[in-house]
Amino acid sequence: MAVLGPAAVIPHHRAGTIRIIAQSSQARSRSLPDVPTLQEAGLQGVVLETWLAAFAPERTPAAIISRLSGEMHNAMLDPSIQEKVAPTGYEPIGGSAEELAVLVRDDSAKYERLAKELNIKLN
Repeated sequence: MAVLGPAAVIPHHRAGTIRIIAQSSQARSRSLPDVPTLQEAGLQGVVLETWLAAFAPERTPAAIISRLSGEMHNAMLDPSIQEKVAPTGYEPIGGSAEELAVLVRDDSAKYERLAKELNIKLN
């Protein structure tokens, strides 16, 4: 058993050399429509999504953040980018700096809670 990102498992899944039991995202991936989510497989309340983001230094002017965020958002929605990324299993969605801040805050709180519940300690 392993928990891996989509790029590592999709080729093996398609070749039939491994069987993916479930995916940890909120909804089924367009790249793996035949694989249920953990929730659909009966493990309620478990959503662990992978995301990638770009960050800028703390004092970067708001106008620059806004411009970079807008350009990156538009790039993620570009059909040619979507087409190139699709085989990896990742799904570019774009978004604003504010949406990213909420995502980071929510994920940090979720993983802090899980670490406490599971008694995970860093040495």
